[in-house]
Order: sequence, then C-alpha cells, then structure tokens
Amino acid sequence: MSSNYGNAVNAADIKACRDRGQRVVLTVGGANAGFNFQSRAQSDAFVASFIKIVDSLGGQIDGCDFNNFEAHVGSSGTEMSYIGKALKTKYGADFSITCPPAPGAGYAPMDRTLTKAMSDAGVLTYAGPQFYDSSDLTQLGTIVSLVREWCAHLGDPRKVVVGLSSNYGGGPSLATCQSAWKQLLSEFPTLRGVFAWSAQDDAGGGWNWGKTMGPLVGVAPVNPPVDPPVDPPVTPTGDTYTVKSGDTLNIISSRTGVSVANLVSWNNITNPELIEVGQVLKLKAPTSTPTTGLQVGDKVRVDHTTSSYHNQTGTILSITPPTASVRLDSGRGFNLTWLKKV
Repeated sequence: MSSNYGNAVNAADIKACRDRGQRVVLTVGGANAGFNFQSRAQSDAFVASFIKIVDSLGGQIDGCDFNNFEAHVGSSGTEMSYIGKALKTKYGADFSITCPPAPGAGYAPMDRTLTKAMSDAGVLTYAGPQFYDSSDLTQLGTIVSLVREWCAHLGDPRKVVVGLSSNYGGGPSLATCQSAWKQLLSEFPTLRGVFAWSAQDDAGGGWNWGKTMGPLVGVAPVNPPVDPPVDPPVTPTGDTYTVKSGDTLNIISSRTGVSVANLVSWNNITNPELIEVGQVLKLKAPTSTPTTGLQVGDKVRVDHTTSSYHNQTGTILSITPPTASVRLDSGRGFNLTWLKKV
C-alpha cells in the first residue's frame, strides 16, 4: 500500500507502524526527483546520508525503495547494486531493496536493465511494476502478460509484486485487480503480492480495496490508524466567555499555525497560542453559516488540496452554526466550505 504521509514523520510515528507489524521504508527519488548514480563517490555519499537520516528517525527503517530512475535519468546497475549491498551489510539481510518500475519494456527499458542488475547481484528484494496511469496498463490481459514477463525477467516470482490501484481513476477496477491476482497466482504460486496506489485513495473508499484484496493475497488485515476521539470544540455564547480547564477552543485568527484553534470569531485576543484558564474573552457578533446546500446526512468529499484529507469522503453528522464547523462520521471536523456533496 503506497502512502503519502503529508506531514513530518518522526521516530514515534515509525514505531507505531512497526508495532502494528508494518514495515517502514524510505523512498529515494520520484517522477520529478531522479538521480543518476554513476560513481563510487556518489554511492558512498548516498549511503552515508541514508544512515544519517535513519539515525535521526530512531534507527527503525526496514528498507530502501529506489525510485530514482522514474525520471528517466538512468543509473549504473553496478552502483545501485553496490548501494544495496552496503545497506544490507549495515542493517541486515532482512533489510529490503525494492523499486516500482514501469512495467512494459517499451516504456522504460532502463527500468528492466537496472532491476536485472540488482537481482543478479542478489540485492533486489522485489520489483513492483506499476499498472496504472496509462489506460492500456489497466486491462486484465496486459497485466497478466507483463507480469509473466517480469517473473521471467527477474528469474523468481518471489521478486515480483504487482502494483495496482485502489479507488483511483487512473488504475484498474477492483474487479480487474481481483481477476488478475487470481489468474496470476494460479500460474505463479510464489508471486510475492500486490500493492496499491494509494493508501489515501483506499481510505477514501472505506478501505474496500485492502479489505477485498487482503484475503485473496493471504494477508491478515492490519487495522488502519484511527484518530483518537476528539471532544467537540467549545463554542461560547453571550458577550464574554471565561476559559475553563480542559476547554478546546475554536478561534479564527489571521495568524498561521495557531495551535488552539479552528473556527470562531473572538476579539481582544493578543496571542491565541497563549490563552490561559481564567482568561475572559470578549465575543464578536456571530457570523452566519456559509450557504452551501449541504445538510446533516449528506455524503461529502473533502475538496481542499492543501489538506492531507483531500478527496476523503464521509457523512455529515453535525453542522455547528455560526462557525460552519462540520463533524463527519470519521470523527474528524472540517470547515463547511471544504466539503462537496458526492
């Protein structure tokens, strides 16, 4: 399952994932972040930098995912194999070296050259050819035929993971994913598994892809992370409000990064981040709730590109005027203007 975290990751986040039985890997590169390893000096510098990053994250990393050649910049198979061996020497044989190549030989021949070199050197744990973002790659026959090629190419089906998609318009349907896996597994019983682009898309679809594909692959379900319950924010009424211990206060401010706040208009607040118990706040006149046509019970989608919850869906449980604060059945709260009916 591919996951774009969207926030700074720390050692505690990584430990929480590993305690659930999940592996955590660092990805190198991306579509617009290619790097061409061509010299031993570059490789040694990378290994040193990687170790430094892992140390800063508590030393709890389970692998390195090479995506540096997706930008079509090439790389030396010798150097990437050298890096893989160095990292396995440092972190142990169970440390994974993986990559998500383009699946077709005609799309990115260097992907096959590099994965073959790493496989022959004994450092490649698996390659996950990606069957999405191109309509011809979403067809059952194409997926099956190209996975056959990859099994032959790497010499061992255990080195192949099938990259599919979850609740994502650029990938195969869930039915196609199911059919492809069943057919491939009958031919290659040791095929390593599947992954999906992406965790956010699957979450937006109620984790339906993972719940469906997991039993087919034979993976025990791992409960997705759940945000702890949040008490509803205090919405004061009247002319003034005295802050009490335990209050969660929703405040509008022109400042960014305000830690106590979401959405109520007050004045005479000089520093919203330093509001104290016992402080008396003078209230502004309430504003009206924006008119969006949404109401309790509507199925909605988060339409706010800067939010890590963009495109996730839910059902409105409550709307709190005058703040336009909306609570969804996921337990999360949003501004009413962030939501679109689906």
